[in-house]
Amino acid sequence: MGTHNRIAPTSDLTTVFRPRPGLYEFGLSSALLLLVLFVFFHNLGGAALFEPDEGRNAEVAREILATGDWVTPHYDFVPRLDKPIPYYWAVALCYKLFGVSEWSARFPSAVAALACVLLTSALALTIFGFWEALWSGLILTTGVEFFVLARTVILDMTLAFFLTLALCAFYWAATRSRALPKRRLYLLMYLAIGVAALLKGPIGIILPALVILSYGFHTRKWFLLNEMHLISGAALSLVLASSWYLWAEMKNPGYLRYFFLEENILRFLTADVGHSQPGYYFFAVLSIGFLPWTLLLTLVVRDCWERPLDDATVFLANWVVVPLLFFSLSNSKLPHYVLPVYPPLSIIAGRSLHRILRDPRATRGWVLSLPWVTLAAAFLVFLVALLKPDALPHPIVDRVGQFGTAVSFPVLWVGFLIPILLASVHWPMFWKRPAMLYLSYCLGFFLSFLIAHRVVAEASRTRTSKALAEHIAPLIDSEDRLVVFHAYPSSLPFYLQIERPLWVVWSGKRGPVLGSRYVGAKLPLSAVRHEQVLFTYEQFSRLWRESRERILVLIRSKDLERLSQEGVTPVKTVAESGDVVLVTNR
Repeated sequence: MGTHNRIAPTSDLTTVFRPRPGLYEFGLSSALLLLVLFVFFHNLGGAALFEPDEGRNAEVAREILATGDWVTPHYDFVPRLDKPIPYYWAVALCYKLFGVSEWSARFPSAVAALACVLLTSALALTIFGFWEALWSGLILTTGVEFFVLARTVILDMTLAFFLTLALCAFYWAATRSRALPKRRLYLLMYLAIGVAALLKGPIGIILPALVILSYGFHTRKWFLLNEMHLISGAALSLVLASSWYLWAEMKNPGYLRYFFLEENILRFLTADVGHSQPGYYFFAVLSIGFLPWTLLLTLVVRDCWERPLDDATVFLANWVVVPLLFFSLSNSKLPHYVLPVYPPLSIIAGRSLHRILRDPRATRGWVLSLPWVTLAAAFLVFLVALLKPDALPHPIVDRVGQFGTAVSFPVLWVGFLIPILLASVHWPMFWKRPAMLYLSYCLGFFLSFLIAHRVVAEASRTRTSKALAEHIAPLIDSEDRLVVFHAYPSSLPFYLQIERPLWVVWSGKRGPVLGSRYVGAKLPLSAVRHEQVLFTYEQFSRLWRESRERILVLIRSKDLERLSQEGVTPVKTVAESGDVVLVTNR
């Protein structure tokens, strides 16, 4: 990150604002905005809900409306308090406005991603310039992981937006000289931190605090802690963040202990939640998630190393490195944890790319081709995995084979040829016409994501219960009792639009149930008539024999023998869908 004497002095933020943009800037900015809207919103509801996370999260939000409970999140109509409820409020509100659908469920993530790109471009504009802002926005929008999570029913994109807002507000405030704008920006920062903590707990406070402290350490700007009104600001964030947590504790005694101890402290310190990974895990995730721009990172590192680090670069570097190191120390690791580092990394990469393009001494042809070569390689691997699977490792072939045959070969060939054609047009005449170069990138990514949307939609067919729900829904009467044996298809209740819980047959062993350690530990009753939902093998065997209502059991074919071993003998097979069988006691 460099030493203190390499840091260039900071100018006031007011000195780096650019003049009012003209038609030229407006046209290029519009091209970026149109691409962003297309990437995040085109065919947003075209893919079915991916299991387990999307199906579960979409159903939790739907059950807010079904139960009328806006305090305690429910899944399968039993309390599921592993995650705070505020994110689900946003999804439930979209359901009320637009109806219950995949599109509505994904809309909050897509809006958060759009806002994140706008914030990132705004920060790059104010600290570096117009072209750095354009490239930063393009890089962030087209990164693989950012694109995927922008179209996923998951709270991490919303969290990333509020963390980005908090840190942008901090830096804007820190580089202002006038007192009133400073106070307003610091107020915005504390509000954003409070909402981030409301969304996902202590991490919403810890991450921005560590970045700010690390930046203060490297720049020796400890006076910022005084001008931030730290005590009153922290109190504001804590009051905002604690509002729902205290409410949830009142309705669910013991929740605070469970959430902060087991879902945060123990999850960070221990590996018993099943998400343990090696220390370098997030660096590997970043190398894949930042595609097709990953190959630029070596140039970014060289650019930062060879030049004196200005104040803004030090801040952005801390914003990237601190979260990576923090999460790398955790014993629980998931790919989406690194999402907050993509905005600052995109700004640094955008600045380095612009420097290379305007440097007359640089050999730029191969740099310009890097994203297209990466995309072409990805499509080529896809084609080889389908045409000559023996030429690639089995894990790659298995991944592609899950959905590759559903995508037509002409589509894949077009996807392969687009990057090749785009790489070929980057001859020297484009270097002297930056607008043409940038627009060619926007066009190329538009065509590439047109293919990507199709591939994601086809991929969802192998990771959802939508087809299963459509197949069995006509066979189920309102009075029937639907039971799931062992594996719980997380999106099934969403697509069946059920109004009462599915019974779940499980081993009775301590551990996660319905994807929740809280449910496995508390074994809560249903919010509907306060009835039992979870049954051991022995309990269900007795119910099967004694119940007067029609029971329908969803079970995998391989588990039918286990069902009969527990004394449950199906009378009739009602339907089959893939490897899932629907059997009944009547």
